Amino acid sequence: MHSFEAPDVPPEVRIHIGSILDSQAKQTGYEQWKRLGDFDEFAPQGSSAPPPVKGESPVPATTAVANRWLRLLAATIDGMINFLCMLPTLIPMWRAAFEQISSGQVNFQAMVALGNKCGVNTRALLTNMDTPLGRAAGNWLEVKEAVACLEPIAAKTPGSQDPLSDLRELVLACATQLLVQTGKAETVEAARAHVEECLASGKPRQKWDEMIVAQGAALSEFNGKLVLNHTAPVVSELRSSERGYVSRCDARLMGEVIRDLGGGRMTRDSAINYDVGLELAAKPGESVAPDSLLARVHAASRTQADEAVARVKAAFHIAPEPPAHQSLISEIILPEGENE
Repeated sequence: MHSFEAPDVPPEVRIHIGSILDSQAKQTGYEQWKRLGDFDEFAPQGSSAPPPVKGESPVPATTAVANRWLRLLAATIDGMINFLCMLPTLIPMWRAAFEQISSGQVNFQAMVALGNKCGVNTRALLTNMDTPLGRAAGNWLEVKEAVACLEPIAAKTPGSQDPLSDLRELVLACATQLLVQTGKAETVEAARAHVEECLASGKPRQKWDEMIVAQGAALSEFNGKLVLNHTAPVVSELRSSERGYVSRCDARLMGEVIRDLGGGRMTRDSAINYDVGLELAAKPGESVAPDSLLARVHAASRTQADEAVARVKAAFHIAPEPPAHQSLISEIILPEGENE
């Protein structure tokens, strides 16, 4: 690692720099840099000076600010030097990764290797993105489903299925890898047993509630909203017109529908409607009959709901036979030299 020490600037120069910085900071980005440099103790120019830094003589407030800015500049230059020294190694890897992405042939092993090469402990889980994960899509609907996923799995009736099985499985798989990755568990098997026990204990939901309270939110109001069937003004149902099996559920098309309902942004300034979205009653591999519920559309108006139902209908494909099973997690990519 390279190091860079800020030069010892003469007091008269530091005072001049400080006055310039004071005027410029008020015009451009002062609040952001104040947070980075911990300038909260510095009052406007002309106020009393802050306590001196150890080893320095008392100086005017503007001079102290200048010193802090110079240190921040030195740290920035140091980081840039380190980054430039790594470029000869990183550029070929970046070029290869971007070429693969543009050609549609992504080498995820190379991307994991790049992360580890940059000093970040990296591994990847490749998942099936053709179908929406879980049963809900849309801001509040996804929050509601995520909280449901944290609840302990109740005793199931023989033959019944967990409606959140794919979402819960991915949560368990990611948590398992994190425990192994951080050295909290020696084997994948031990990590999996631990996370399953933790999820079944109800502790994750308790921690969620603690986080809600810690952020100043009213937990009672949040829990009250959770039990509501819907919060959007209009809910419309999409039902099947035939018998068979859901063979496909187009995640991209559904995402575009949610965006157009107001659940996503077309531009940076677009307003978000947190209550709109989709609930899926049927997913690939599941059987349907005429008039079976396929999905529910949560919308801000009847017109929006009707348009969305027509579009979502095109996302569902019904076949006479069940489709071939597709694994949720197709591959787990580990750093070079590590074994599952």
